[in-house]
Amino acid sequence: MNILISIPCSFPYNSSPANLIRNLANGLSNQNINVSIHLLKGNSPENYRRFPDRINVLNNLMFQYCGFKKRPKNYLLKIFDDICAPIISSVEILKRKTEKKLDCVIIYTGYFYNYLPLIIICKILKIKIIKYSVDWYDKRIIAKKVWLLPKWHAFQFQIKYLDRLLNGIVSISRYLNDHYKKIGYEDKALLLIPNMLDLSKFENVNPKKKTEIIRIGYSGAALILNGVDLLIEAFTELSKKYKNIELLIVGDVAKGKSEIPQLKLIVYKNQIEDKVTFAGRVHSEQIPEIISSCDIFVLARKKSQFAEAGFPTKLGEYFALKTPVVLTTVGDFPFYFKDRQEVIFVEPDNYKSLGKGLEYLINNPNDAKIIGENGYRWAKENLDFKNNGKKIYDFINHI
Repeated sequence: MNILISIPCSFPYNSSPANLIRNLANGLSNQNINVSIHLLKGNSPENYRRFPDRINVLNNLMFQYCGFKKRPKNYLLKIFDDICAPIISSVEILKRKTEKKLDCVIIYTGYFYNYLPLIIICKILKIKIIKYSVDWYDKRIIAKKVWLLPKWHAFQFQIKYLDRLLNGIVSISRYLNDHYKKIGYEDKALLLIPNMLDLSKFENVNPKKKTEIIRIGYSGAALILNGVDLLIEAFTELSKKYKNIELLIVGDVAKGKSEIPQLKLIVYKNQIEDKVTFAGRVHSEQIPEIISSCDIFVLARKKSQFAEAGFPTKLGEYFALKTPVVLTTVGDFPFYFKDRQEVIFVEPDNYKSLGKGLEYLINNPNDAKIIGENGYRWAKENLDFKNNGKKIYDFINHI
C-alpha cells in the first residue's frame, strides 16, 4: 500500500502536530506501507535550516515541500503559498495515481483552502482520502483580531461541510467523533485514537538525580488557556508551606505572541522567581531528557472547546516517564482515567483544587509512584505508535 500524508504545518520537529505526524508516518511504515509526506506550507526556520532541500529524507521517511521551502513573512506571499502548494500536491497525486503508486491520502486538521484541490482530485480519481482530525480551533486563539475572522470561518467550513466528502475520519476525541456522526458519518467510517507516541524515546533517558528537592513540571505551549497561570498560583501557595519544591516550565508558543512575559509577571508579583525556571522552547528531541528531572507533572487545561476536542501529546510524554500527573477534568480525561489510579484529578479553572492535588502527591510518595506506573501502562496500551499504526492500516483497508 502507498499512502501520502498532506499537512499544512511545520515538519518534522518542534511542535505537537509535527510529533504526531512523525509518529503516524512511522507507525504506518511499520506495517510495510510506503509512506511519504507533502508539506502544504513552508517550514519553520529551525526545520528549514536542518532540511533545506526540496525533497528530504528522515529515517527512510520522504517528505517534500510543495510551495515555499521556508514559510514567508510577507502576507501576500503566504496567501500565494497557501494557494499554490495544494495545487502542486494535487498534480503529484495525479502523477502517482497514473503510475499506480498511490492508494490513500491522509489529510490533517486545517482549513478548507489547504485541502480543496486534494479532495477534488481524489474524488475524481477514486482515491481513498481520510482525515486525521485533532482539533476544534478555538475562536479566541484563531481570531484574536477582527481581520483574522476569515481563518476561523475557513476552519468551520472545512470541518462542517468539506469533511463530509471524505471516506473516513481518524479523530482524537469523542467530542470530534460526535461531531462527525452528526454530519452523517457511520461508525465504520470513524476511528478514535487519542494520540500516538513513541515511548522508546523516553526509556533511555538518564536516571533522575535523587535529591530532597521536589520538582513540579509543565511541558508544552506555555499558554494561559492551558492553565499555566493557575499552576503558578497554586505553586505560590504551596511554596509557603513546602520549602523543598521548585517549578520547571518548558516550552512556548510555536508561532504568534509569547505569553511567557505575562506568566513571568505573575511569578515576580508572587516573589517566587528563585523557585521557578522558564526553559523556553527546546528541540523536541531534547524534551525527554529535560523533563525527566521532574517528580510531578501538571496539565491544568481550562474549560474550553479546544480542551474538549483535544488530547494533548504532552500527557503521553508525562506517562512515558512513569511520573504522576495532576490533571483537570476536561475533555475525554474522565472517560479514560480514574482519580488516584492513573492520574490525580482536580477541578479546572481552580488553582486551590490544583494545589490540593499537588499536595497529595508531595505527601504520598508511594501512591505517587503507583499512579505514575499506572499511567505508563495506560499509555503503552493506548498510545503506542506501532499498535495505532496497525489500527489505522486496518481502518483504511475496510472503509
